[in-house]
Amino acid sequence: MGTDLDTVAAWSKANARPVLLGEFGAFDKSGTPVADRARYTATVRRDAEAHGFSWASWQFDSDFIVFDIDHDRWVEPIRHALTGAP
Repeated sequence: MGTDLDTVAAWSKANARPVLLGEFGAFDKSGTPVADRARYTATVRRDAEAHGFSWASWQFDSDFIVFDIDHDRWVEPIRHALTGAP
């Protein structure tokens, strides 16, 4: 991902245009362990921020869950991945 973002960052700088990396996430119903989904999410967030890009997570609740509305609680590994909190 880094090389692709380097290319986008170069274009952004050359054209004086900001970049929003919009709506990324990991599908929670895929069967992929939450630790792997959190690692992916953290990697995308860190790479976007390292390039000076704004970003947006895909969903708050539903299929790319950050907050479990049914249980009134955060999915902590994903929340930490998005916020950079330990």
